[in-house]
Amino acid sequence: MFKKMKKLLPLLSCLLFVGCGEEKGESLEGNLISKEVNSVGGRAPKENTLEANITGKIITFKIPEKKVRHQVLFNDDGTLLILGRSKQLEYRIESNEVVIFDEGVRDGGIAFESSNPQVGKTAEMRAGEETVVVIISKIENEDDHGRKIIGYWAMDPQKTLKALESFPASEGLQERKEEVAKMGQTSSMIAHISKRGKMILYNGEDSPEVMTYTIVADDDEGTSGWIGDIRAGFKVTGDTLQIFSSERSPSYYTSLASRISEEEAKRRLERAPSKTLKEATESTGDDVSNLPPLPETVTKEFIMELWAKPHDDKGLIEEFADGGIREGVWSVISKRGPRKGELTQNSEAKMILKMIDRRYQVWEWREGDLLTYTVTTYDYDASIYRWWGASASPEETSIFEHSGRRYWRNLMEWKAVNHPDTEIQSTMRTTFISEDGKRFKVVGEVKRNGEIVSYSVGEFNWQSELPEEHRSRGSK
Repeated sequence: MFKKMKKLLPLLSCLLFVGCGEEKGESLEGNLISKEVNSVGGRAPKENTLEANITGKIITFKIPEKKVRHQVLFNDDGTLLILGRSKQLEYRIESNEVVIFDEGVRDGGIAFESSNPQVGKTAEMRAGEETVVVIISKIENEDDHGRKIIGYWAMDPQKTLKALESFPASEGLQERKEEVAKMGQTSSMIAHISKRGKMILYNGEDSPEVMTYTIVADDDEGTSGWIGDIRAGFKVTGDTLQIFSSERSPSYYTSLASRISEEEAKRRLERAPSKTLKEATESTGDDVSNLPPLPETVTKEFIMELWAKPHDDKGLIEEFADGGIREGVWSVISKRGPRKGELTQNSEAKMILKMIDRRYQVWEWREGDLLTYTVTTYDYDASIYRWWGASASPEETSIFEHSGRRYWRNLMEWKAVNHPDTEIQSTMRTTFISEDGKRFKVVGEVKRNGEIVSYSVGEFNWQSELPEEHRSRGSK
């Protein structure tokens, strides 16, 4: 029995829960309706039928031997969705069995004991001649699913610190604790989570960010899932929302939020102050009021003048002094393609990074014959990070610009500003991976009218110290 289960589970996972499109049965002719197979959708189901008892419901199935569970939503339009997956499949009813189709091709099924499934009863998941018995552990209406997460949540420094105290000592943990201790219960991190996977994140006075989330599990133990936009996982237990990075140790990037009322959320948002130069000075103890002012218009000449200056990391602003990226020589390996999963173009680049005038990071990027220079800084007046770049070619005088925001210490998002093509939306997300500032990852996405047209992943690795020719005598 164990060998049979070991063989069957991956098969069912592929055919039923992923929809791989391999090892499928034969396609039915016409509109997939026959005497044996009844279509779903477009009409009211008859009472006391399997269709009537599962339409609009989310059923949780458990496979006891593997302690695996899957939640399936049966829509009233004849489609089903495995929660946590993005692909929809079609289904039809044949007696007491749900027959599943992937792009019109029969692709497994679920056979119930009767037309009225009940919690505690069994069902059979079928793929070809193989069958595995599962147990129905929960049946709920779609509107009731995930209610625990719906509402307003605010970053809670006290809860986060308490959680961090339970983790074993590790590099960066103490720094994370100090970072959290500086936070107040302000609007710097408020999330409004609504039904059907929509989340709005408020972060200071930055424009609200609309995100999407996917629920993976929702039961008596809590609600858990993923926030794809920022590559983070979440879990709700009682009145606590835990968010953790999917790419880093949770001991370093775990954040806890508490549920607040709509009225409290509005109150906090209405009194949200921006971080002015004065407030930045007071919060860090460093005088940032005498920083070099940002030019009204950044030009190619301004960028090149900064690059010509020697590296000097003394008195860096707090936003760059956290060691997320280290000065020096970097190698970059990039993969690009029309969309995720189709990254067929590979390239390598070399970069040199140095710090200038307390507030600037300046990069030189070499990729084949391409040579560009970029500058990043924090704009206290606008409460955003800013990034400008220009080609070294004398014929090219245009400047590209991005604005950025930091979600957690390890995650930043950049968006193109004033793109010449108004139909294009360009986004890059930077994840700082190592504690010593020697590795980070950038995922880029370009959309045209909401449709992805380009996708890239870049791995950035520190190679060596900054060459002496780029250093001043007083820098370290």
